[in-house]
Amino acid sequence: MHSPIATRPACDVSVVAPAYNEAANLPELIERTVAAVRPLGSFEIIIVDDGSTDGSWPVIQAAARAHDEVVGIRLQRNFGQHPAVSAGFAAASGAVVVTIDSDLQNPPEEIPALVARLGPDCDVASGWRQQRQDGVLRTLPSRFVNWAIARMTGVRLHDYGCMLRAYKRAIVEQLQACPEMNKATTALSSWLGAQVVEVPIKHSRRSAGRSRYSFWRLVKMNFDILTGFSTNVLQVVSVSGFALSVLGLVAGVVLAVWRVLHGSGPAGQTTFLAVLTFLAGAQMLAIGTVGEYVARIFTQVQGRPLFIVRERSDDGAP
Repeated sequence: MHSPIATRPACDVSVVAPAYNEAANLPELIERTVAAVRPLGSFEIIIVDDGSTDGSWPVIQAAARAHDEVVGIRLQRNFGQHPAVSAGFAAASGAVVVTIDSDLQNPPEEIPALVARLGPDCDVASGWRQQRQDGVLRTLPSRFVNWAIARMTGVRLHDYGCMLRAYKRAIVEQLQACPEMNKATTALSSWLGAQVVEVPIKHSRRSAGRSRYSFWRLVKMNFDILTGFSTNVLQVVSVSGFALSVLGLVAGVVLAVWRVLHGSGPAGQTTFLAVLTFLAGAQMLAIGTVGEYVARIFTQVQGRPLFIVRERSDDGAP
């Protein structure tokens, strides 16, 4: 679903927070966010329940009854973070739209700084987490992935994983007009020509619940960005295949000369098996990389909706 579903009057700031099993964090998130954005003018806070199973939806409904500015959107199942953000974008009516995680690791108090950074030279203000409070198994792979994505996609950012971002309304509308299934908003914003500026923000430890992003899920998400916004991965595989072919040709010439000079080739079955295994692995890597791109084509041509809304807190209607 890409068409707008907003039913609320226009406001100055919309805050979109996707939530999956964050019932323990939602009350504090909402109260702190309300306090942070109230000085910015009229506002709304859109909490998107991405198929939670821990009772998050009743918490969202209670918050919507307590605050007129809070609206909840409940998706039919767990579609993932980016589809949940798209659902929030479709419902947002603010001149500025801010996205934030529901785990409180990105403090809502940083929202005014991002909104203030928007201007003629900045269409998207993206958070850059300082002194991250995650473990080594999260921070080290994240640094490598950030480096790889920056060079593969040409989008030079230090922190692709930070969800705290502020968007101008025009950029949100352009993002919603893109029909693709893989909506990595920061990379897509840069592709659209938006000026993305990083703003240093604080980072906190998770106070309740646990992260839904395992190491392999983070790797998959970032690989989606690489294959969704660049063909450089295919080019790297092609160049590697060419280099291996040249290496094999040189090795063949060397062995032929050796046989002419010495009457027999150098012995070593173990070396042969090692080389054979390496080449087989390289071939499987190449096939797998091409398969990733083909899988994205398959998913895109199916034409299924990015998300399905089950109900909203303000009207209860699908």
